[in-house]
Order: sequence, then C-alpha cells, then structure tokens
Amino acid sequence: MPKGQPDVITPSRIFIVLMLVVGAWLWLDVLKSEPAGATSIYGAPCGRNCQFGCCRADQCVPCGDEDPPPIQPPGISGVLNCSGGAIVNGWCTTSLSLDLTAWDPYGSPVMIFGKVNGVDYSCPYGATTCSVPITAEGMGTASYRVTSGTGQTSGEYTVNYQLDLTTPQVNGTLSGTPGLNNYYVTPVTVSATATDQASGIASLEYSVNGSGWTAYSSPFVLSDGIYSLTLRATDWAGHVSVTAPQTVQVDATTPILNASISGTPGSNGWYVSQVTVSASASDPGSSLASFEVNVDGGGYVPYSAPVIFTDGLHTIQFKAVDIAGNLTETTTQTINVDTTTPTLTLDVA
Repeated sequence: MPKGQPDVITPSRIFIVLMLVVGAWLWLDVLKSEPAGATSIYGAPCGRNCQFGCCRADQCVPCGDEDPPPIQPPGISGVLNCSGGAIVNGWCTTSLSLDLTAWDPYGSPVMIFGKVNGVDYSCPYGATTCSVPITAEGMGTASYRVTSGTGQTSGEYTVNYQLDLTTPQVNGTLSGTPGLNNYYVTPVTVSATATDQASGIASLEYSVNGSGWTAYSSPFVLSDGIYSLTLRATDWAGHVSVTAPQTVQVDATTPILNASISGTPGSNGWYVSQVTVSASASDPGSSLASFEVNVDGGGYVPYSAPVIFTDGLHTIQFKAVDIAGNLTETTTQTINVDTTTPTLTLDVA
C-alpha cells in the first residue's frame, strides 16, 4: 500500500481477526482445566495420556469429575494365645484363646465375629479387641472377620489349633487263676491299654519291681514270685498318667511233701517191729499254711511229731497246703504191724 494512504478494512482482514479471537478463547478454556503445558487428552483411555487428568470409568476426565475412591474395608488380625506358652509338640496344654484386634480406616464402629469348630461367636459391638476362649480339646479350626459401620466387611481368616488339657487313660488287666490270700495259683498274663482323646498316645510302658520302664508291645507273663507292677502312659502333649503300684503274687507250685517209714519188714507186707513214720513239708513260694496227718481214718490233725505204730492194721495220709491254696496230699498208705511171735502149745499125751 502506498505511503500516506489510509488502511482499508477488508472482509478478509475481519475474518482473520475473528479466527484469532476464537482461537484465543478456546486456548484459555483448555488452560482452565489442564495444567500448564498439558495437551487436550480428555475422553482418551486412561494411561500415560492421562498424566494431567483423572480417571473415571477408564476414561481420562478433568480432575474433580472422577469417581470417588472406593470405601476401604475394616482390618483384623488374630493370634492364638496359649497361657504361659505351655506348648508341647505343637499342642497347647493350658488355657487357649484367640486374641483379636480390629480397626476401621474411617474410625467407624466395628463388630468382630467368627466361628470355632463351626460354632458362631461374636464380640461386643464397638470393641476393637476381643479374646475368644477355646475349650474344645483336640485339633480344631477358628475363623474371624470384622464388619464396620461403613457397611464394609473384611475377608475371613482361619487358624488351626491343637489343645490337650487331659491326661491319658491307662488300664491293666491280670489274667490268671485266683487262689487264697490274694495269690494267683497259675502264671499271670498282664495286658495293658491306654487311650487319649486329644493328642493321642505317644508311649505306653510298664515297670516291674521298680527296675525301670519297658515299652509295652504285647501281653507278658509273671511266673512264681511277688511283684510290684506299674503302668505309665504319655500322650503327644506331654501329659503323663502313672498307675499306683499294684502287688501281684503268684504261686503256681504245690508244696513239697516227703514221708519215711522206719521198721523191720517181715513177710507179706507186714512189719515185725514197731513202725515210726516221719514226714516233712516245705513250700518255696508262698510258704506253708498247714501240714497235717490223718491216722487210721480219724481225720486230719496238725502234724507235729513222728507217728508210731504198734501191732495192728493201720493207715496214714499226709496233707500240706500253702498260703496260696496249693495242696499236696499223699495217697493213703497201709501199715501192718505184728511184733508178737506165735504162741505154740504142745500137748503131751
């Protein structure tokens, strides 16, 4: 344009000015919703393109328009508490409890609940700590959860426990023929059993006459003698049951009895002199209770001295009984004595 001539506003110039104004207005609107230097990425999928925006339903939107953050659930922790730490082979042998602690990230009231071996329990509403006693012996399971006033509930957690508060049961059986005075007159077979309803039997043992403990595996036999018998059972939790010592008296042997006859034998089973019968008895087991003699069928009387027979037909029998009731008896023996010579009469015609 030549100098000195006034500018002329043409339609093309007006259009250019309008486009600049509209472009400036659009740019200012972008600057209001994006940080400085950001490019317009709203409506694009979330990811690296949304570094200056916020996500809602997987779409990049201006911050402040996104979905509210999800409500966080309450939390809970639990620990098994064996009083005094008395744990043997994984078994609690004293009182056991499940100690629980709960919290809510918003401070809302909570309620703890769960199950012990399928049985429901709950703690007081609002309590953030709770101790649940466990009394069912054996192996079991306890679960716990927490819910809060926000309507949210934690996940369920489970712990396994082992509780044994009871000593084993141990029993013994004696098999034999009873005699007298608490004796057996046959060898005695000893059988033992033990049971435990919780941890189970770890060992079963016996002791004879205090000679130490021997593992019991099968019945055993006690022959003649006097014994002190004790049984002991131990479970896997370390509980021990010991029976009181039991006296077992066995005498399966009959007394020993000997007799001797002293006299002058004649003919045909006769003695031609006075006859003396002596006897003795002994018992290596329970010892003698009685020693008797029966002379000429008159019945048994205590034997104290040799028996002397003079002329005549006689019988004799001995009997010995020990304290256990074992009996030894001789057969009846006949003793014929004739010490008198025949009388001879001579007739003289």
